[in-house]
Amino acid sequence: MSRGDWRLFWQELQTQHLLPGLQGFGFAQRIAPEQFDAHILQIRREGFADYTVRPQGPREVYTSIVYLEPFADRNLRAFGYDMFSDPVRRQAMEIARDTGQAFLTGRVRLVQEDDQAPQAGVLMYVPVFRKGLPLQTQEQRQTALRGWSYSPYRMDDLMAGMLRDWQGQMGTEILLSVYDGTQVAEGSLLYRSGADAVRHDDGLFSQLRQVHFNGRTWLLALHLVPGPDRLDYTPLWRSLLSGLALSCLLFWLVRNLQNRSLQASQMAARLAADIRRQEQHLRESEFRWNFALDGSGLGVWDWDIATNASFYSLRWKQILGYVDGEIDNRYQEWEQRIHPEDKPQVITQLNAYLDGTAPEYDSTHRLLAKDGRFVWVRVRGAVVERSPAGLPLRMIGTTADVAEQTKNTLRVQQLARLNAAMSECNAAIIHCTTQDQLLDRIARVVVESGGMALCWIGLTDPQTGLVRPVHAYGRGTDYLKGIEISIHADDPRGRGATGTAVRENRPVWIEDFQTDPRTALWRDRAAQYGWRSSAALPIARAGDPIGALTFYGGQVGWYDREVRALLESFAGQISFALDKFDAQAQVQAQQQRVLQASAHLQQVFEATPVPMQIYAVAQQRLRFINRAHRQWLGYELQDIATQAQWHSAMGYTPQAIAEHQQRWGATLAQLQDGQTAVVQLPEFSLRSKDGRLRVAQPVATRVGDDIVMVWADLTDIRHQEAELRESEKRFRSMVEHSVSSMYVRRDNRLIYVNDSFCKMLGRSADELLGHDVTEFMATSPQEWQQVLQARGQVQAGGHHVVTEATVRHKDGSLIEVGFSISPIQWDDGQSAVIGLAEDITARKRAAEQIASYVQRLEQSLQATLQVVSTMVEMRDPYTAGHERRVGLVAAAIAQELGWSPERCKTMEMVGLVHDIGKIAVPSEILTKPTRLSSIEMRLVQEHAQAGYDILKDVPFDAPVAEIIRQHHERMDGSGYPRGLQGDDILPEARVLAVADVLESMAAHRPYRPALGLDVALKELLQNQGRLYDPAVVDATARLIRDKGYVLPQ
Repeated sequence: MSRGDWRLFWQELQTQHLLPGLQGFGFAQRIAPEQFDAHILQIRREGFADYTVRPQGPREVYTSIVYLEPFADRNLRAFGYDMFSDPVRRQAMEIARDTGQAFLTGRVRLVQEDDQAPQAGVLMYVPVFRKGLPLQTQEQRQTALRGWSYSPYRMDDLMAGMLRDWQGQMGTEILLSVYDGTQVAEGSLLYRSGADAVRHDDGLFSQLRQVHFNGRTWLLALHLVPGPDRLDYTPLWRSLLSGLALSCLLFWLVRNLQNRSLQASQMAARLAADIRRQEQHLRESEFRWNFALDGSGLGVWDWDIATNASFYSLRWKQILGYVDGEIDNRYQEWEQRIHPEDKPQVITQLNAYLDGTAPEYDSTHRLLAKDGRFVWVRVRGAVVERSPAGLPLRMIGTTADVAEQTKNTLRVQQLARLNAAMSECNAAIIHCTTQDQLLDRIARVVVESGGMALCWIGLTDPQTGLVRPVHAYGRGTDYLKGIEISIHADDPRGRGATGTAVRENRPVWIEDFQTDPRTALWRDRAAQYGWRSSAALPIARAGDPIGALTFYGGQVGWYDREVRALLESFAGQISFALDKFDAQAQVQAQQQRVLQASAHLQQVFEATPVPMQIYAVAQQRLRFINRAHRQWLGYELQDIATQAQWHSAMGYTPQAIAEHQQRWGATLAQLQDGQTAVVQLPEFSLRSKDGRLRVAQPVATRVGDDIVMVWADLTDIRHQEAELRESEKRFRSMVEHSVSSMYVRRDNRLIYVNDSFCKMLGRSADELLGHDVTEFMATSPQEWQQVLQARGQVQAGGHHVVTEATVRHKDGSLIEVGFSISPIQWDDGQSAVIGLAEDITARKRAAEQIASYVQRLEQSLQATLQVVSTMVEMRDPYTAGHERRVGLVAAAIAQELGWSPERCKTMEMVGLVHDIGKIAVPSEILTKPTRLSSIEMRLVQEHAQAGYDILKDVPFDAPVAEIIRQHHERMDGSGYPRGLQGDDILPEARVLAVADVLESMAAHRPYRPALGLDVALKELLQNQGRLYDPAVVDATARLIRDKGYVLPQ
């Protein structure tokens, strides 16, 4: 009921005419402490800016007079007054509440009173309960209480209206006093008809009568005073008449009260009948409304905006899995069930409607059901009551269960997002150049385009067997802090989706995270983020799983056949890209080695199979191009020596010339500042002498005053990339997202081939379909075994199985092909095997050529060092063969220590030149047959430093110069030239020191016979830890004692 409704109700009753002295008719609302602030705000929104509840201060329960008619004059003083704060009023209010009946207060001072002619007052309270709630017990009535309707009375005005002109009738003056209770007491006096106090002496002219009225007892005290015109009567008549007058007055007074009570009862009966008629109409309307709602399946809600009290229909509760009585009538019951992801938007929409900035309220969102699921609902509502200021006070609406249709809509959207994510994944594979760049992009794509809540990529630590997160994106990345996931089946941390996917190299799907036993270890943590499903797919490199792609979603049962197929292809593409990176990294590493070897050994420049140029910076012209370069572009040096000739031969436009000069200037600046040794330039479009266009990318290295340019021909690669991009445009499904040649076989027969695969074999699709791919292989027995083994792994459920085979092109040529094969479900729903194929002929041949070339370079370097060693020994005939033997001994010790073959080979080469510094020692000292003086000994000791100075600027793969300088250092610091000790000495120098001592003592010298290995070993063991590294001496002892090692000749 609104304030206007209350006013109309008062006007229709016209109660003030029936009950003179009635000050008004009001309603006091009960307010819980948690609703206090909202109540104040609501009333102020109605236009009462200064409204508050009086008296102020904290209390367990508040009440406030919110409606009071007539709302004018002295009644305005009662607006907002908390009658429950007064003990007398509170007692009557509590009794009315607990009994469900009207109840009258004792004597009070009405808040309407002022200091001018104040009167005693009483109030009548009638409890108001919420409709539809049980009221049988006192506790139920206390729970259902909404407030009190009440009437305040000024007793003088009330009694004056009831007695009217009875004063002085029958020639007497009747004095009447009314007391609250059963005793005559000034403190309980409610009314007095005369100015003087009534004196009760139990005489003939005084009487006391008790009246019971609405739970209170009033004591009426009457005293009859004879008038002056009757004083001459005889005492008998006087006594008789006085007694009759008092009796009549009492009868009339009681009758008057009864009549007033009867009038009030009749009025109440009329009101009750009217209320019953209204309730009947309401029940019929409610029946029709409920019938319509039941047929539509809609739930109804009714929100009191000011108090946040809400009504929810049974159907509303059933949508969330509840029965009647399990949900309180509070606004928060709805708000607290909104899904965290939906809540900001839902509240924004609601506020926009309430503020009037939105024309309607219609929101589709998720609500938490009783079983823990989130149910999709559509909520619509409208404001049905506003304050005079236009502020919303009440809102009613419906809630519909739209879970099924929302599920279908989301399904279509999710599949669309996954397809979009697949496209972005392919683009990332093409454009990303590093593993970290690719994995970071993939994690973002899965969340931003694929619709996942969180995606993370973990790689396996081979030593610990733990999967370490390396890239993560999405909501809830804190979930990964401190997480430990193992790949071992006997470890509880390895039984989840991620650990199982890596261990068994297969996808793992978790349809319900909260019930799947495999997720028990992480269930509570995941619940904090609202994750309901999860999946993990292995990421493989060269067929072996190295980690997993793991993601989480907010829906149960999300991974059906279509989704699984898309996601498996997703992971397969990542694995394929990683293999591609490895192949590219191997080629780049090999190219780098070629560049370094070419810079140090220019004598083999011409034989290098890679196109190369030497550019003289000072002369600003090409000084040399190798044979591969001439064969590549067809130009001789004199055709392209200057920049002008180069630009003309390449057919560059003026704009292209300007861009080329800008790039070249930037490259020169980078190389000349000394900070950059190698610069990889952008790709160039080149025109060969026969007019063909080539795409190439140069790498520039500064060597002295020259710049060495090594060109990589990318023409075929760029053509293949262009073909792949064109092919991607024609793909129409998951299968069409491949970035490589591809085929699908079933029962060892091809059922699908793409254009790239046909081109690679030089055959049409008709020539390939229906055949086994092995019919076109020209494999060796070893390759055939690899193919059969790969097929067996796929049949056993393996994914991304990698193998290689030689395939015969239609023109008869042989090509090397790399295959990555996995089981799938094809479009017809049946199992099949998909194969990704790549022509690796050029890569393998290039690798073989580079390996051969590097081997020749290493042989040339070995020969050069041998020549240097021979030169040193020619100056010191006493130690002939010493350096070669020291190198062999050092290599043998290094091998015993478990060093790599490359590192052992380095030790052999270092041994060949470890005494190269003796070139700086006069030959007469080296060949002196007698004992050397101290000065001569110091000159000999300088050979270690001299050897370092000779080789320090030669860029070896290992610190050769520093090893030579340290090979006479000792563990205790007693060596030379710098007195290093312990870990300050390089491990290679420690090995070389032991080998040098062993050979020097055990080998024959012209000036003495060989002492033998036993004597030399004894020297080493005696000084183990002091002069020589203990681990190196132990390895030497094992060689001699356990393995019978003998000194090389």
